[in-house]
Amino acid sequence: EYGICNYDAAVKYSKECLKNAKSFGETRRPYLTLIRSLGCQNKLQEAIDTGIEILEKVGETFPAKITDAHLGKEFAKTVWMLRRTSDAAILKLPVMTHKNKLFAMQILHVLFPYTYLSRISFTPFVVFRMVQISMKYGLCAISSFGFACYGMILAGVMEDIVQGHRFGHLGIMLVQKFNARHWMPRVYAIVYGCVNHWKDRGSLCLHPLLNAHKTAMEIGDVESAMTTANLYIVNCFDAGVPLCRQEMESRKFYNLMKLLKQDLSLLMIRPRLQFILNLKGCAKNPLVLTGEVMNQEDTLRLASVLQMPALVTSINYIRMHLAFLFGYHSVAACLAEKNSDIYSAAFATAITRSHCFLEALNFVALARSDETTKKENIAHAKANHERLQKWKKSSKKQFCPLVSLVEAEIISVTDKPKRAATFYQSSIQALRLDNCIHTEALAHELAGNFYHLVANNQPAAREHALQAYDMYIKWGADAKAEQLKRKTPFLATKRSVSIESTVTVGTVFS
Repeated sequence: EYGICNYDAAVKYSKECLKNAKSFGETRRPYLTLIRSLGCQNKLQEAIDTGIEILEKVGETFPAKITDAHLGKEFAKTVWMLRRTSDAAILKLPVMTHKNKLFAMQILHVLFPYTYLSRISFTPFVVFRMVQISMKYGLCAISSFGFACYGMILAGVMEDIVQGHRFGHLGIMLVQKFNARHWMPRVYAIVYGCVNHWKDRGSLCLHPLLNAHKTAMEIGDVESAMTTANLYIVNCFDAGVPLCRQEMESRKFYNLMKLLKQDLSLLMIRPRLQFILNLKGCAKNPLVLTGEVMNQEDTLRLASVLQMPALVTSINYIRMHLAFLFGYHSVAACLAEKNSDIYSAAFATAITRSHCFLEALNFVALARSDETTKKENIAHAKANHERLQKWKKSSKKQFCPLVSLVEAEIISVTDKPKRAATFYQSSIQALRLDNCIHTEALAHELAGNFYHLVANNQPAAREHALQAYDMYIKWGADAKAEQLKRKTPFLATKRSVSIESTVTVGTVFS
């Protein structure tokens, strides 16, 4: 019944099997099916509680409520077990044979996505336990997933991108070691959806994620197929893929999720698809995620009932992004404040990077518009800038353009705004090389504002505004392009000068 997506029947028959089981061995498969079926029905809390109860039966106890002290202790234990251990040494560990620990690994990996979406404090605990069991009792195919997730924790929570990248790819090596094709989609989802974006361009993650989705469908792993689909859509946006293609891909996955009754995945993809539609101009209010595929208030209410903070975080991030793009900076600030815990609530995905970047730019916009809070907002922008600089140490190509643009904006509202031009140009050139059309459009828009309002170089301001408008149109963000046109009257005028002839450090100010 689980295989044909009849989850009500799967829950019913699993419970009957458990009731009639004559030994613990006979309960293993029914328990796994029960947890997965509950998860697919959005009964995440019940799925997690059931999993924790089973883990206790095989000697893997969890605290009723996980605190920072618990996590610190488990992390320290994991680090100690991995101390001075090379990848080669880990790959040579013996194969796990302990039946109860093998079953514990199965339960832990099934619980991982449910804890991430609904009980985030448990997620690192689940990951640390998978690594600890692998180091103590030997390796199994599931160890590939455990080490990949450990890499995700290191990169996304501990901000150790180098080690996160290392353990993520150790997960891939373990898939190859065990020739475990059925684990490839789950491991790729973590590595290419949650680890590599910290170091590599989002576009480099797209093909592996699509490949993982295809493989998952071929082997009948529907849950993993839908997870990789959602991560693919997030990375498409991060990579600046044209919105028309994003819409087409999102609708394809959306319809597949409906067909296969993947309610949990549907909840996560709807805000992303509505985000795209809002940018394209297919919503009455571009700031509100209400339209063809979802109703914002109904979805937030459901997220509260289902206790899914990850969904609320995703919706608030998208709303903040839209508010910033359309110039509602006070609204964006309120939504960013609601997501103040985003670095722990959505620690692995590309939206954490984007949130830090956009919030920094929004703080500068607020500083520019309100002298009474200027000093405070600049301080907040600098704090985000420092975080981006820290990430930049591990990936200059990924973060240099973002750091330069934030620095340009901060300088533009200080006592020495003339220096800002160099940083705007540096950011724009790097973004152009990376083909990040959506972020390059934003950089041109902000540079245009600088030349118009600060440098009083109107030819340069006009050229940057035209570049921004053309790029928003090319990307497919018609609603944003029209908003830019309305607020920038000279966009209708004919292009008369080249950007190279107007934008030089020596002639920034007229």
